Amino acid sequence: MKRLLFICLILLANYSQSQVLTIENKIDSILSKMTFWEKLQQLYPYDVLNTGDNPRLGIPGFYMTDGPHGYRYPESTGGMTYPVPTEAMATSFPVNMAIAATWDTDLAYRMAKSMGNEFVAKGINQPLAPTLYLCNDPRNGRSGESYGEDPYLCAKIGTATVKGIQATPSIATIKSYICENAQNTRMTDTITVSRRMLMEHWGWPFKQAIQDANAMCVMSAYVRVNDTAASHNYTLNTEILRNDWGFPYYMVSDWGSVYDAEKAIKSGLDICMGSWHYAFDLWPLFYSGSLPESYLNKAVKRVLRTKFLSGVIDWQPTVPTNVVSGSESQAINYEAALKSLVLLKNSNNILPLNKNTIGSVAVIGPSAAITQLDGYGSSYVFPTYTVSPLQGIIQKIGGSKVKYAKGCGINDNDYTGFNDAINKAANSDVVIFIGGLDYTQEGETLDRVGGSVELPTIQQILINYLASVNPNIIVVIESGGVVSLSQCLNNIKGLIYGFYPGQEQGHAIADVIFGDYNPGGKLPITMPVNDSQLPPRNNNFNDDWGCGYRWFDKQSITPAFAFGYGLSYTTFTYNSMNILNPNVTEGETISIDITLTNTGNRDGDEVVQLYISHPVSGLPMPVKQLKGFKRVHINSGQTITLNFKLKPEDLYVYDETTASYKLLTGTYTIKAGGASDNLPLNGSFTIMPGIHKPDLSVSSLLFYPPYPHQGDTVFFLANVKNQGIADINNEHLTAEIYLNNQLIAEMDTSISIKIGGMKQIDAHKCVLGKNFWIADAPGQYNLSITLDNTQLIDETDENNNVFNNILTVYNSISDSLEINLAWKKPVISSSFSDSSFLPQYAVDGLRNSRWESDSAINPFFQVDLLAPYQLSLVRIKWADAYANQYTLLSSIDSLQWDTIAVSYFGNGQVDEFNTNKLARYLKLANICPATNRGISIFEFQAFGKSYQSSIENNTVNLFSDLNVFPNPCNINDKIYVAKNNLNYVNVYICDLYGRKCYEELNKNGNIIQIPTDNLKKGIYIIRIDDLNKNYSVFKKIMII
Repeated sequence: MKRLLFICLILLANYSQSQVLTIENKIDSILSKMTFWEKLQQLYPYDVLNTGDNPRLGIPGFYMTDGPHGYRYPESTGGMTYPVPTEAMATSFPVNMAIAATWDTDLAYRMAKSMGNEFVAKGINQPLAPTLYLCNDPRNGRSGESYGEDPYLCAKIGTATVKGIQATPSIATIKSYICENAQNTRMTDTITVSRRMLMEHWGWPFKQAIQDANAMCVMSAYVRVNDTAASHNYTLNTEILRNDWGFPYYMVSDWGSVYDAEKAIKSGLDICMGSWHYAFDLWPLFYSGSLPESYLNKAVKRVLRTKFLSGVIDWQPTVPTNVVSGSESQAINYEAALKSLVLLKNSNNILPLNKNTIGSVAVIGPSAAITQLDGYGSSYVFPTYTVSPLQGIIQKIGGSKVKYAKGCGINDNDYTGFNDAINKAANSDVVIFIGGLDYTQEGETLDRVGGSVELPTIQQILINYLASVNPNIIVVIESGGVVSLSQCLNNIKGLIYGFYPGQEQGHAIADVIFGDYNPGGKLPITMPVNDSQLPPRNNNFNDDWGCGYRWFDKQSITPAFAFGYGLSYTTFTYNSMNILNPNVTEGETISIDITLTNTGNRDGDEVVQLYISHPVSGLPMPVKQLKGFKRVHINSGQTITLNFKLKPEDLYVYDETTASYKLLTGTYTIKAGGASDNLPLNGSFTIMPGIHKPDLSVSSLLFYPPYPHQGDTVFFLANVKNQGIADINNEHLTAEIYLNNQLIAEMDTSISIKIGGMKQIDAHKCVLGKNFWIADAPGQYNLSITLDNTQLIDETDENNNVFNNILTVYNSISDSLEINLAWKKPVISSSFSDSSFLPQYAVDGLRNSRWESDSAINPFFQVDLLAPYQLSLVRIKWADAYANQYTLLSSIDSLQWDTIAVSYFGNGQVDEFNTNKLARYLKLANICPATNRGISIFEFQAFGKSYQSSIENNTVNLFSDLNVFPNPCNINDKIYVAKNNLNYVNVYICDLYGRKCYEELNKNGNIIQIPTDNLKKGIYIIRIDDLNKNYSVFKKIMII
């Protein structure tokens, strides 16, 4: 044994050169293997919602679908106008505006994570969400997809949403970049906007999602910005997005928003969806040399970076389909609906109603018996179930106490239902009117019907009639963009606003009305009295001070209900504000304590809001701006103190003369309270001139692969942002990365980062000769980075340079093969039409690759599962060249075949067969093609359990004490396999597809040398079969 160890040490000593692995090396390696056409194929669609797979190199496409509040069925027409199959349904969560109304970043994260899991369960790796444009006019059709009118609120909720989506195996897509609002004219609008407004206001949510949440995709908008289409706009897509903000991933067009392929790819737009401009128009430019191929390579590299760091390439965990509308989704959906409801009016404390003493309730309105989920368009979700407000109320108090009448439509001139509604209102103790808008009134391509912010007139007329016969009237409004009620507001005693609060809305609304939940939502958008209070509806984004409360403040206009407004069934008293450091120099963080008390007799939630006013300067500034908020639960009689921090980046203004963010020196006013028009606490702090310094912090600590298995080689990188007040220009940065407190990699590089910018940096410096970690036993590991550990860079804050993360190691990659037993297993077929449709493409796990036979008679397809399994299910996903008749067979030895099923009525969709057969081989035979093109299969899948546990029988020792070195091994070097008594063994090397790449038979000795000349870079399994003792040992190795 000592001799064996000595030989190992000598061989490792000869392999002493440092090994450096980086994501750039990974990208370059796969790029070098790609043909011109394979590169180009990465940049255009395979079909409406997906990009193409590359089965030769194992590169999946992006599998996309909308939308912002749940999985959108790709066949949707925009509204629930026809029955849909079960697989089209998913949880319809509250819309974005509703989540903004919760002012709860933790809830936004949890809901997005639940939503992301549903996308993954549906086979999607890239949801087209969230929407980060600001709502500058509530009449814009997609207002419900926005997080409101304020960039700070939108950035915080949007960033939490991106983090939640990407906490699942999926890519968040922040959209639509930038300045898209009006829908009726979005294809032709030309927006005028200053660079300062882009950097401070309209673009701020995008910047924060990129830098603080590692958003992995940006989608362009349809509009033209300063006379250039957003998809062609170099200023937007390269100068701001990449150079100023440091976005390292890929950018996709909105569908059909590219009009000129050359301009688009030069601008930095990587994938063109919704048209074939990139597919048809780029290659002649590259071939002729008029467009340098460097543009193609840059775009493909950004696509590959996204696929590597998201796990699209290699492996991602699966999510079971039963999470869709599962208990977690339902619970979060209900919580989000509750927290999103905003109590706007409660005259004479009409609310909450007492469910035990109330005699009768008239439930009236066009949305009472309908669950309004969204406006029209791509964000509409077909729900797994719904609870209407009427159903919720009946479940709460019993049907005998409820009188229902629709009364009127959403927006029509049919008054025939008025009499029934009025009679029931007159003969009830309380009236609950439920109305608002629906998908016929607003949505994608559909600005507010009628062009007014007002609730449709027929509803306001009916409300007034109802109030005239019964003054105890409570109104619940549901919409995406806020509506005004100028004609009826004075006659309403109780007013609750719900921004399309999801499929659980009925339960939530009933709980608030009858006091089982104390509302705490706040408006994320200002409700004007009427249309006359809104800013000019034009395409000049410079003339309204950023819209919303900023406009109302500048014009000294009092709205119906202010931004941030919302009542509770309890009361809160704001006691004091303590600015802990009222005099600071530039770059320092300001700390503020706010103390408040719940002075009512009920526990409840309050959203504490912090607004600042900048010093007087030569720059036009809003009267005040939201710069902090916290939603907190406070018990009755409890006093709490909350701390807020104002970092330099929270106070940035953009100087167009220097093209840089900066701080204004002088005295700032700060106010705090429960709404933008109710800020009882105030104070001030002064920023004094000082030495301008950067402030580095890590916003994301990343690793590749993002979902490692035991034995994988893992290396590290980080997103480093500069949130200080000076650029970093070619300065020396060091950092240390620790795993469970053990140093495993370092950074040592020269960097340049602008103020407010970010850069993605590899940890390329080696520790003990390597910069990577071989993943250990499955489980969670504490990962941390200490930035600027040598303090070579003079920063404004040296105490924010540590960032922590969790690295999860998954079970061996062989576990993933047990999910789909046919995945990447050996296959044979009667034929294939050409090299683009090989039989192995039907078992590669890719959505868009497929096997296609030629048109010869008697086609067949056979899979070797490599071991016997007790099968439970076989699934065949046909392409358009399908079989209308065929036989599915199984076998243990490929000689004697049993029939699982005979299909006589194939329709080209997905065929599934339940079975309990014991089999190693599966075969499709006796095939009768439905077309004259042979047959074609997207994916052939098998599911079941291993017939024998090899571990229990001691026949397999996976990842044993077998010594393999060096590991990783450089290509063309020798691999040495060492184990005591390696006598009379067979040695095999297989790739992860199960294909044999090397074999040597009847070897003996303690050390075996294996050449790697004929192996490609990648991960392999070395298998040693002991012929005497009848056992096998396995070891994973990486060739680099």
